Amino acid sequence: MTSIIKNAIQYTGLSNKEDFCLIKESFNHIFIQEDLIVLYPKPNIKKVIKVMTDISITDERVISTAVGTSLEGQVLTGKKIIIEGELVEQIEYACDDIKQSIYTACFKIPFCSYIVVPNNVTQNSVIEIRAYIEDIFIQKIDERKLFLNGILLLEAVVKE
Repeated sequence: MTSIIKNAIQYTGLSNKEDFCLIKESFNHIFIQEDLIVLYPKPNIKKVIKVMTDISITDERVISTAVGTSLEGQVLTGKKIIIEGELVEQIEYACDDIKQSIYTACFKIPFCSYIVVPNNVTQNSVIEIRAYIEDIFIQKIDERKLFLNGILLLEAVVKE
């Protein structure tokens, strides 16, 4: 995992390029856009300081689907893995509170995606799902609302 600073905000939990530069064949990108609302009684956001991010895979299952190749070149093998998970964000922010100037707001953003896998994969196949956070962007919209944009990469490694 790596840490970077963009626009005076520290982002932690991003994957190193070396972590996913050897992706083989079964993968998919996910783009997540979400408005995050800081609820009362937490104080208003003055400035975002740090974003700590992680991925939690909550479910995965193999399904049968169509076989074919689209005009754009996408190949469907007849099998997909459906992946459900959460993008977990802990956002540290400054406020005008006299007692405590730094607060943390926690968010779990659900997602569902799929990965096309070889047609010999079955319900009994041993499959490792690897999840990578390529980038996260946070922007303050107003004193209670943040905009999040994330790019995730999911990889399915069949262990048979």
